[in-house]
Amino acid sequence: MVSVSSFPAIIGTADMMLKSAAVTFVGYEKIGGGHCTAIVRGRITDVRLAVQAGVEAAEQFGQLVSTSVIPRPFPNLDAVLPINSRLSQYANGEYSRLSNQA
Repeated sequence: MVSVSSFPAIIGTADMMLKSAAVTFVGYEKIGGGHCTAIVRGRITDVRLAVQAGVEAAEQFGQLVSTSVIPRPFPNLDAVLPINSRLSQYANGEYSRLSNQA
């Protein structure tokens, strides 16, 4: 995931993340105060590439806040995060790689 400090920056960041690697866009979270986080899933190598591309895009906007890659997340992590419904849809195969739902 990549966090930025404005909504327009998350659009460019997420776009670059999806173009750089074979990852699935799970969605984005509006945190408040303009802060947004883009969340992707995929193989760990692809996610790392996507996050790096997202960092570069966010830095071009001057909006990077933070990043995180969680390899092999704990099985119930999706149940405790607010993106629970997106992750369950992903697990059930209801998401395509280019899904635009958020």
